[in-house]
Amino acid sequence: MFKTFEQISQRYPIGYIYKIEPVSQRLYCAHEVVFDKMKEYYGDNNVQMVSPHHALYTHLVPYTVKGYYFDGEYWYPVDDMKILTPEDIDESED
Repeated sequence: MFKTFEQISQRYPIGYIYKIEPVSQRLYCAHEVVFDKMKEYYGDNNVQMVSPHHALYTHLVPYTVKGYYFDGEYWYPVDDMKILTPEDIDESED
């Protein structure tokens, strides 16, 4: 993807947010008071009751560049243990 370390570190610095996706978690609520506290803490729009004792919490998760990989010829950005391809990084937001 990039021939030199300087090119990749300039274009995709460590911590660069390349994607933000919504993630949902199912949480247990023993009582309605707990649900009310969850709505107060996470926000009314982010928490909804899906069954008598379960709530669905939705939030945005940023995916960031954590490092770089060099295959002997090219440098690639890396997120955790995944080598990022151009398809992984949404360039339309730039």
